[in-house]
Amino acid sequence: MTTQCPSPLVRSTYADGELTPTDAAALEAHLESCAACRARIGALRAERAALRALLATPVGVAVPRFQRPLGAPGLALGLLGALGAGLFASSVWAALAAAVPSGLRWLNPLDPGVLLNFFLSFALFITTEGAAMLTSTVELAALAVLVALLAYAGTAFLKPRAGTAVLLSVLLIVAALPLRSHAFELRKSEGATAVAAGETIDDTLMAVGQTVSIDGDVNGDLLAFARVVTIRGHVAGDVITGGETVDIQGGVGGSVYAAGRGVTIKQMRVGRNLYTAGSNVTVENGVEVVGNATAAGDNVNIDGKVGVDLTTAGNALVVRGEVARNVTAFGQTITLLAPASVGGNLVAHVRAEDNLQIAPGATVRGNVDKQISKSPRETTISKYLTVSFYTWQLVRIGAAFLAGLLLLWAVPGLRTATVTDAGTAVKDGAIGLVAAIALPVVAFIACITVVGIPLGILTAILWMLGLYFAKIVVAQMIGRRLFASPHGVPHYAATLLAGLVIVILAINLPWIGWLIGIVLTLLGLGMIVTYLAERSGRTL
Repeated sequence: MTTQCPSPLVRSTYADGELTPTDAAALEAHLESCAACRARIGALRAERAALRALLATPVGVAVPRFQRPLGAPGLALGLLGALGAGLFASSVWAALAAAVPSGLRWLNPLDPGVLLNFFLSFALFITTEGAAMLTSTVELAALAVLVALLAYAGTAFLKPRAGTAVLLSVLLIVAALPLRSHAFELRKSEGATAVAAGETIDDTLMAVGQTVSIDGDVNGDLLAFARVVTIRGHVAGDVITGGETVDIQGGVGGSVYAAGRGVTIKQMRVGRNLYTAGSNVTVENGVEVVGNATAAGDNVNIDGKVGVDLTTAGNALVVRGEVARNVTAFGQTITLLAPASVGGNLVAHVRAEDNLQIAPGATVRGNVDKQISKSPRETTISKYLTVSFYTWQLVRIGAAFLAGLLLLWAVPGLRTATVTDAGTAVKDGAIGLVAAIALPVVAFIACITVVGIPLGILTAILWMLGLYFAKIVVAQMIGRRLFASPHGVPHYAATLLAGLVIVILAINLPWIGWLIGIVLTLLGLGMIVTYLAERSGRTL
């Protein structure tokens, strides 16, 4: 007779009649003196009998009737929606393109040349940085494996006789350790942030502080933001900087993007393009920009050399330098002083004939096109008196209606989303404000590193979709309240259309329409975020 109770596996095998005769005899001898084991085996046999009885009972299953996923009405609605979306996209494209003056087409993001340049740049980026992006992605995955293995090793260490498992985990952790990435370096301080002369940074560098001084070399890109930014070293990539005062003197192999109250570029070579904006912008003599130069500010002085085209806008524009090709200028006063030289055409947008001055000794080898721009008060006609305004509003309503139908069909819970009182409205508006600010910030931070670019792009897309659908959600709420009755509300398509008409009318009111639009957008965005949080089981 056995003195120790058998394991649950042995008892279960015995209850199923699968135990060997020798083991069964030993167990039966034990059962004669162990009431607890007899009770457990009796329960197992009863459970086995109940399962057999249940499985033996035939159960009828109703087969649902087959329905076609998309009938003729659905197909027609889908085609109509696609057509409406195409017309909407075409109208938006044309309206935005028409809104850009002819002299500012270089700023139009929808210009085919700009888009082609963007896609070519993107393809070049993938070609040159694709391997680094893939490496960073693999290293990130390895880091996730590392964390999982560390957790497993910690739990395994607490178990008895786990020495082999712990040893194996440690070996796997060592194998999974990624190499240190050299993609990004951050230097931040409350006071002065500096790269000393003779120091070399092989990564992309981001420097933040009250003052930033770059006297060494940066072999990647440089992002510098401070009250006072001074760059005297050499940067192999692009420079993106902003501050109250920006002073750039070192060489830059890529492009320069600089903004501040005062921006000064002196004694340096820019390997690609220059983009700068500020209250006072000065490109001193001795500066060479290999590509294009774009400068905007209250006072703009261009004394250096531009290898391709110069585009500038401001109140007082003065050019003393050399521009290899064309100059396009928008200003209150535009002055070319000796020894200014323009190798191509000069297109000057001024308010009066004598606002363009070309001094003796300044030369323009091409044509001088002086375009007189009238004051906006002289040329502006009230938009409410034009047919195009009402046509555009109808297009907006139609496009929002189709987009809203798709949204409410895909997310039925938003059909009944509402605010119960003023407190809830203020809360949702505050949540919308936080989301409207936080999402683009998250997208920007994610795009700083190569591996975070996909996440940053996805976040930016979600942010834009949220802003667009925000007014649609509010319109649906307004429509439901408008048609509220003891007998219920009509189909959500009717409430959506009625609400959209009211929203479009409200945001086009003179003087206060823009403010109403902001409030409705923040409220709708907050309602969407609140709904998603409740669906995930959280309360904001």
